[in-house]
Amino acid sequence: MTPLPASARTRRRLGIAAGLLALAGGVWALSALLPAPARVNAEPSDPGANRIVGRERQVPLRRADRRSIDQTLDAFVPAAVERKDPLAAYQLATPDLRRSATRAEWRRGEIPVYPYPASEKRSWTLNFSFPGHVNLDLFVQPKKGADVGPIAFTVELKRSAGRHWLVDSFFPTAMFPKVEDGGQPLAQPDLSPSNVQGTSQLGEQRVSSVFFLVPFVLIGLVLAIPLGMFLLDKYRVARAERIYARTPRTMPPLPKARPSSEERERSRVP
Repeated sequence: MTPLPASARTRRRLGIAAGLLALAGGVWALSALLPAPARVNAEPSDPGANRIVGRERQVPLRRADRRSIDQTLDAFVPAAVERKDPLAAYQLATPDLRRSATRAEWRRGEIPVYPYPASEKRSWTLNFSFPGHVNLDLFVQPKKGADVGPIAFTVELKRSAGRHWLVDSFFPTAMFPKVEDGGQPLAQPDLSPSNVQGTSQLGEQRVSSVFFLVPFVLIGLVLAIPLGMFLLDKYRVARAERIYARTPRTMPPLPKARPSSEERERSRVP
């Protein structure tokens, strides 16, 4: 360990410099962790740039819409989930879901839908319903003989201009064990298409809560370094005083005076 300078002034300057560096590092880490401000894509010429969008209210889902949703799911699940005809599922998807893969990838079955051996036994419950936009949980049973348990999907659908409901997102939220196997169900992060830990359902990287402690740790270092330097200097002074107090302060004996020439002559006479 490199010893600290003996000068108290130099130690104080080093402490101040270390504190400023730690503070700058804390500001940099905080700016890196905080999300970037949202951008407004509306151009000045956009007639809707200054439009205030009100909060939508939920509406009851009519029977006709329920039948239309059933028809969409009855066609989408075999085509996309079972991969029987992914290109047919392309026609049942919204433009946003279609853009998640190329048309060639849709044809090959490389689509953002979790594959599963689904049977015709399925049911769904509504989560919310807005005009032209619904969210539901779809519970699907596996085919007979499949080596998997039931699965739950969260599905969002939007109504097209032709009054048909199209699938906007389709991702698994839980997979349950087979009745004869028991065990614990798997949750959505284990079943997402990307299967990447720390990624949300929207594909945005989640920041661990531990990182939000970094600024507080750095601020603590800014305060701890000068305080540590001060306490170390006090300890050294107290230690020096204790050593000084234990040191004997008696003067050493004076050297004997050298004899003069007369005394030396007298000492030689017999």
